[in-house]
Amino acid sequence: MARYPGYDIFDGNSDNRLKELTEALNNSTVITGEIISANNGGFVIDYKGFPCFLPLSEATHKFEPDIDFSSFLNSFQKFKIKDIRNKTVILSRKAYLGELYDKLEAEELSNIKVGDKFKGKVKKVEGSGVYFFKEYSIGLLHISNIFDINFESTKIINKAKVKHLLYEVFPKKAEINLIVDKVFDGKYSVIIDESSVDSRLYITKIKEIVHSNPDYISIKQELERN
Repeated sequence: MARYPGYDIFDGNSDNRLKELTEALNNSTVITGEIISANNGGFVIDYKGFPCFLPLSEATHKFEPDIDFSSFLNSFQKFKIKDIRNKTVILSRKAYLGELYDKLEAEELSNIKVGDKFKGKVKKVEGSGVYFFKEYSIGLLHISNIFDINFESTKIINKAKVKHLLYEVFPKKAEINLIVDKVFDGKYSVIIDESSVDSRLYITKIKEIVHSNPDYISIKQELERN
């Protein structure tokens, strides 16, 4: 009986394949399968004739470049098994890649030094600042190194307003030249590389956006009152 529309399990081998997959789950073994179809929730994977499911949330890793999911179809990929529920096998490509990237991230972090320069891409914006991808690690550009606000003052300002303001200045996937400022406990912070022409232009853009922004004006007034 088909468990997925338009795709039949090879009946003679299904029990054996499920046994193999269960052993792979128990032993945390990597398997290889072919991505044969897609739907809104993810992908159907053919493992030796047995259909498995790859949720969209488990398809990529945070350090991968942007992926055109249509290119996944009919490709062979490696996976870890996340779970088996009533003969439905849930796969994770992210978990497989995570093990690889964890090693690369640890190696990169062990070699990072104050003064290192790199072009970072925005990963996420928070009330504390902007997190940038290096290659396999992430550094924080703190708000005290973006706006005219000292570090101690950042503890009392409205983080929601700061976050909204930062979204205006650092849109998703924006890139900027950075310098490693501090390294501590396997983490690091960065500052904008003002020696770069592109960065100087970006700083000018920041000032233009920020100084006329109601949120920034409100933040400065709040600091003045305190």
